[in-house]
Amino acid sequence: MIAFITGLALRRRSVTVLAVILVLVSGIFTYTRLPVELFPEVDFPIVTVSTFYPSSNPVSVAENVTVPLEDAIAGMDGLETIQSISNENLSVIIATFT
Repeated sequence: MIAFITGLALRRRSVTVLAVILVLVSGIFTYTRLPVELFPEVDFPIVTVSTFYPSSNPVSVAENVTVPLEDAIAGMDGLETIQSISNENLSVIIATFT
């Protein structure tokens, strides 16, 4: 079968050229009709709150920053989960909404 197609392509070059032109034209036609957005509008339901609390240890950050902020965020509508990380000098809270 492959030998037949190869022989046809070598004997009838005009058929090969027409097939290539047909593929190119159909590709260009399809490309121009294809709706593609480079930057589609996407809304991720995630909010990150980062707070810097200088000269403090993780326990102090958790007690003075993370817990009060979590309590304030917990009352928001549509809240699904709250995750928090308290490190030295830094508190990070990740809130996921529905």
